[in-house]
Amino acid sequence: VVQSGHTSYHSDKMKILDFIPQMDLEKLIIESNYIITHGGVGSIVSSIKKSKKVIAVPRLHKYGEHVNDHQIEIVEKFNQNGTILGLKGVEELKQAIIDSKDFTPNKFESNNGKILIIIEIHR
Repeated sequence: VVQSGHTSYHSDKMKILDFIPQMDLEKLIIESNYIITHGGVGSIVSSIKKSKKVIAVPRLHKYGEHVNDHQIEIVEKFNQNGTILGLKGVEELKQAIIDSKDFTPNKFESNNGKILIIIEIHR
């Protein structure tokens, strides 16, 4: 199942939906073996919190996909932590799908508590 957004694409190998309501998306995530997503924090975290294998490809400025390349850093950080399979580009996707079969993601631990303590100390 692919949520394509505004992208016009057709395939006889995938079910492609423009947009999926949040409740339906949550259900699809739970039913999935792995998730392929862009490098947005929300997209990554919503899947790893459900203990899903995540393959993330950052959206890039050079393709007009984003205003800058911050998703590269996000994907690299999650990849370094072993919580996702982070890619540099779509040319790595086929191998990542193969690798996902043996990939066991590290448990995600949010550091929101640390951030709140720092903010509280410096108020």
